[in-house]
Amino acid sequence: MVADMLAQYGIKKPQVQRAVDALAESCKITCKEFGKSKIYMPLQDDIELPDKAEMDAKKAVIKKLSEQVTESSDAIRQLQKELQGLGSFLTLEELTAKDKDLLQQMEPLKQKLTKLKSGSILITKEECEKVEKIYQKYMDAWGQRRRIFKNIWGDISENIDQNTTELFEEMGVQTDEDVDVNYEAFSKLQAKKRRM
Repeated sequence: MVADMLAQYGIKKPQVQRAVDALAESCKITCKEFGKSKIYMPLQDDIELPDKAEMDAKKAVIKKLSEQVTESSDAIRQLQKELQGLGSFLTLEELTAKDKDLLQQMEPLKQKLTKLKSGSILITKEECEKVEKIYQKYMDAWGQRRRIFKNIWGDISENIDQNTTELFEEMGVQTDEDVDVNYEAFSKLQAKKRRM
């Protein structure tokens, strides 16, 4: 590692190896060998070891600082969550623009509501008849297609033992019930319109 660091200054690995070996021989550093690897360390004979009271005081300081780090980390996480939450709220300018937009959308609805409350006729008799004819046309087409399908299906399914619902599901056939539509209810509505 030392050789790699010194290589950038043009010093070769064998030169570094000789230098650190010389320092180890002159007892300025120590050398520990682990198989082919050698680890060089500074001498620690002149390092003063703290007494037990001093060590305990330092451990207490470290513990207190660790608790402060934990508390600070928790506070930072909480603030980050709050910041993310605040990011989803609209600014005052955005709220003002949205309010203005909604007021503009409300104006035509107010006018329509005023017309409805006044009892004025919003649709002419001709328009009403036109809508009824279109409704009649689609109801007739729906009824016709239902009858055609039932006739064809009756012929096909005569000799089939499988459950019809399961078979429809397997084939991808959607019935009125599957899409929550009731033909009879629509037919009654049509009949009421005719009586009117």
